[in-house]
Amino acid sequence: MTAHQFPAGTRRRSAPAEARGPAVASGPRPEALLALLAVVVLLMAAPALVARISLLDPHALDAVQGLAQVSALLSYPAHAGPILAVPLVTLVAHAEEDQ
Repeated sequence: MTAHQFPAGTRRRSAPAEARGPAVASGPRPEALLALLAVVVLLMAAPALVARISLLDPHALDAVQGLAQVSALLSYPAHAGPILAVPLVTLVAHAEEDQ
């Protein structure tokens, strides 16, 4: 029997969780916080920018009407969220009762 084989019927045990270390990095991650902040600023500034462009030149955004049609199609799954929330809440409630 070589060093990496185990006898039949035995299982190799792993080290305890404390010895292996944390599975997830602990502590704040500056690059993740910076990326999150950038996304939040972009999402907050985009509608204001579109409104400002529309107020200054009402015809400036006429060229991107195709994008408006795509965004209208993407809004349909957003409307399904509240409809799907009710069955999901009941499933979670039943799962908690079963425990």
